[in-house]
Order: sequence, then C-alpha cells, then structure tokens
Amino acid sequence: MTTALKLSALMVAAVLAAPRPAFADKAPFVPGQILLRLSPGATITAFNARYATTTLESIPSRNVYAVTVPPGMNEDSFAQEIRDDPEVQSADLNFYASELPPDGSTQSLFFRVGRAQYDADQSPSLVNAQVAWNSALGAGITVAVLDTGVDASHPELANRIAPGGFNFLNNSTNTGDTPAGLDSDGDLVFDEFVGHGTLVSGLIARIAPAAKILPINVMDSDGISTSFRLSQGIYHAIDHGASVINISLGTLSDPTVIRDAVAEAHARGISVVASAGNDGKEDRRSPAGLNGLGVIAVAATNTAAQPASFTNFGSWITICAPGVNIVSTVPDNGYGMASGTSFSAPIVAGAIAVLRSGCPIVPNGEIHTFLAEGAMPVSKSTSGYEGMLGYGILNLGDSTAVALAPGSPCRCDRNFDHVVDIEDLYLLFGSTIDANGDGQADSIDLRDLTNWLRRFEPGEMLPSAQ
Repeated sequence: MTTALKLSALMVAAVLAAPRPAFADKAPFVPGQILLRLSPGATITAFNARYATTTLESIPSRNVYAVTVPPGMNEDSFAQEIRDDPEVQSADLNFYASELPPDGSTQSLFFRVGRAQYDADQSPSLVNAQVAWNSALGAGITVAVLDTGVDASHPELANRIAPGGFNFLNNSTNTGDTPAGLDSDGDLVFDEFVGHGTLVSGLIARIAPAAKILPINVMDSDGISTSFRLSQGIYHAIDHGASVINISLGTLSDPTVIRDAVAEAHARGISVVASAGNDGKEDRRSPAGLNGLGVIAVAATNTAAQPASFTNFGSWITICAPGVNIVSTVPDNGYGMASGTSFSAPIVAGAIAVLRSGCPIVPNGEIHTFLAEGAMPVSKSTSGYEGMLGYGILNLGDSTAVALAPGSPCRCDRNFDHVVDIEDLYLLFGSTIDANGDGQADSIDLRDLTNWLRRFEPGEMLPSAQ
C-alpha cells in the first residue's frame, strides 16, 4: 500500500471511530405495531399464541415480523416486555422514515425543465466523473434504489433496469414511479413525492453510464416510508444481486431492524449509501448515521464547493456531493430540477458503481479509502464545519486513479473473475505482468499479491461483483 493510501486508511479509521451524536429519543412511529426479530428456531406462530398478537407483515428469511400490540398495552411497554423473552432478539417501534424537501414546501419536489438544462447540468463535471469514465463506467454493477420507484420507460433509463425489482407498498412487481392518490403526511397535498425515485435513478445512471438500476419501492408517492419497509428493501437488494444500495431517506430514530439489515449488507461486501438529511442540523438519522457499520453518509454542497444551507452535518458524515439545483430524469420522459441530500447520495452511489466496476475485488473499507484519497476540500471560506463534512467533496476521477494505481490490489485479479485466489498467483508467476508498477515483472509482484491475500482471515470470502 502506498504512503498516500496508508494516510487515507487512517482518515477512514478516524471517520469511523469519531464520536457520534445520539439519535433522537423518539421519532414518529406507526401506532399499534411492534417490529421484532426472533431467535433461530423460534416461530411467529408460537409468539402470537403466547402474547395474543397478530402478524401484520413479515420477512420470513430473516425471522423479522411486524405484529400488533396486545389489547391493553402501549407500544413502549410491550416492546420492553418482549425484549426480556429469550426467543426475541430485538424489538422496536415501527418508526416512520421520510425525506423532507429543503425548503419545507408542500409543492412537488422538482421543477420541470427542458432537455437543454439537463445537458448543461454540472453535476458530472463537479465530481470529475468524465476522467473516471476513461477507466470504468459501472459495467457489471447493480445499484439498488430504495425509493418511490422508477419510470423505466424514460429514454435515459431504457435498458438500464435490472430484473428482480419489487414494490413493497403493494407487494407487486410493478415498480413504476406513479401517483397513488395519497396524502400520507397530512399536509393536504397529494402525491408530492412522485418522481423522487426517478430523479435518484437518473443521477446514478448519469454518473455510472453502464451500471444497472434495481428499483425497490419502499417510500410512498407522498414521501413516507417506515423502518420495516426500509429493512424489507435492504434485504431484497442483498438477495437480488445489488453491489450498491442507495437510500435517499431516513428516520431520526435508531431501530435495530435497520441496523441488522445494514450490517448484513456490509458483511456481504455491499456498499450502502444514504442521504444525510435536509434539516441543517447535526442530528444524525438511520441509516446514514450508521457509519460504524460502514454506511456512506452523504452531505450536500453547492457549485461553489460550500456546504448547502440545508444539509445536515456532523462527525458521522462520510463525504459530500453536489445537491443544489440538480437536474435529472422525471416521469413521463421529462427532466426536473431539485435540491437536497436525496440527490447528493445517488451521485456518490453512482461513483461507487464506477469504482467497483474498475476494482470489484476490494472490501468496503478499501472503497472508503479510495473516496478519502480522491476527495476535494470543501471551500475554505466556510467556517464552523470543521470535522463535520467527512473526507470532503467527491472527486471520482482522482478516486478512480487511486483505485487503479500501480501497486493497487485492483491489479491482483489477473484472470478478471472478480476474486483474488491461487489462480491469480499462478497466472502472475508465469506471466510478464508488472503488478506493482515498478517497471519489471519479478518476484516482488508475487510477494505483493501474496501479502494482499494474507490480509484476509482463513476462509474469509473476498468481495465479488454482484
């Protein structure tokens, strides 16, 4: 590892180990429901019989359930009671999750604009994406979009949708981004978040031109989701081949059910990217605030490389990306302009898709290192944000150069099967490949590859392209 990479690794460790502000004590929650995870061997049938509850929703593959609260009890007291049950691993309220517009307005979240404004949008150039495209485009990488759905018929998204998407709002395979006649937030405006998922997907597609999008509907057309739906979406993404998961919403509480889902994604080598929120505060939320579990929390900057006025910030932020007046795709073959960390996160998710396509073998920690090493500084004219904006502003071009530099582990996959193993050792030993970039192919290259393999515990699986 180069000296620069070692320094970046220290930066990564510092960000992950930084003191984390507490989550809110209580976020809004769905009344009359409890989310629980049962221990291996325990059954929901026995649980319901024991507590006079009824199953409302389930994730059977993970033994996770939403159940009713028994008569005569409230949510808090019932959750506390069953946490002492040896057959219950965790119990939480079903917290609401959302992504409020930066200006707090009740209008549609985007302004419709023309194709010319889409073509002129600076987002790719602000993160130096064009330079990265000379090396990688996101081919072979699937990015799951946990959102309101995607307009798959949009010309910018045609042939970019991966199979296996699902709509957890109506339990169907219809993953469109369409009105549903909802005013679930009670502001007397219906369907104000239609287009959110299509905007997010268009940004991923633009930054990673060869990546695929896996649409997973977890947020309704009025902008509301729950911690249970988010967990459903994360597990579905894990089970359907995602290498990156974008979550442009969150909850102010810290439900165990989301922690468990994020932890599983991280263990599988999947990058989880989440928006920091638009409250202009240091308060963290889930999943963005779960940086200890490897989540990449994204704050927003403007075109002057300053933090956006609305962005959340704090020691839990990983990196920044443009989030002011961003132009992307909207339903009905159109284009729209919007602001928010919702649109900063997919720029980073697309960037990680590019990095993973160029270097699919590395674990999540190495991706953090690439982001840290390539990041640009936030404007020095900004004060009061020291240590609160992560590594700085995404610079995909420089991060890709770091990933593919001589001596990088990305050069160790000699047969391009997305795993480093003894076959690569054999190919390197009998080849003229200069893996460490010192100008000659020799035993030092073999040593470098062997050292890379030794970084992993016996039996530990190296990440592979999904």
